[in-house]
Amino acid sequence: MKTQVRMIGWPKRECEIIPVEGMTRREIMQLTNCPYTTAIDAQKRGYYIVDYLKKAVPPKKGGVEGPIDLGREREVIPIPENISTIEAVMVLFDCKRPTAKRSLERGYYIVDYHQRTVCPDIDKFDAAAAYRMVWFIYKRKFKDRLPWYIEAQDLIQEGVTRLLELSGHPRFEERKFMFFKAYGFMGSYIQSQGRLRGSCIGGEDPGFQEIDRPDAGNAWQAAMAA
Repeated sequence: MKTQVRMIGWPKRECEIIPVEGMTRREIMQLTNCPYTTAIDAQKRGYYIVDYLKKAVPPKKGGVEGPIDLGREREVIPIPENISTIEAVMVLFDCKRPTAKRSLERGYYIVDYHQRTVCPDIDKFDAAAAYRMVWFIYKRKFKDRLPWYIEAQDLIQEGVTRLLELSGHPRFEERKFMFFKAYGFMGSYIQSQGRLRGSCIGGEDPGFQEIDRPDAGNAWQAAMAA
């Protein structure tokens, strides 16, 4: 079985592939022992990716030696090798169970993990370019799919504000990186507003929901299905 190494995906990573050009789905399944849906994707691409779902960097367990590159400056504390339970990590670092579980899988505890490390850099921030990008995202991704309780101007302002907050990020000048960041922030804003509309007001009465409106979702759902 002849294999090759190619940079695949986003972000790019080295993957071992098997060329399958000209092969039928059944032949791909027999060659790679993969499910039918995977064979369909491999036939479209022209190659099969070996261990596609395997993580490129396996989680670290046990003691950690040397500096740890987290992509940003963080203080970390290696977990002693004699500690192997989540409860012991919770007692050692006085943290919650989910944090202790992730720290045990990594092999180290991150101090002040949720503390903001990226501060706005007004000198780098171009307001006109930020508005152009956010308006482009709105017109391409949200214009015909916006729920009735979301104002377009609020969504635009949310995207620009988030870009301003990230203006101190090392990758701020990478257009593709910031495009997907703004797109994700705007989508999260819509989801958060939807949750607020469905929450309780005063602790007793349910809040507004999309289904409370007689013509709820007719135009919006039709646009989503289009």
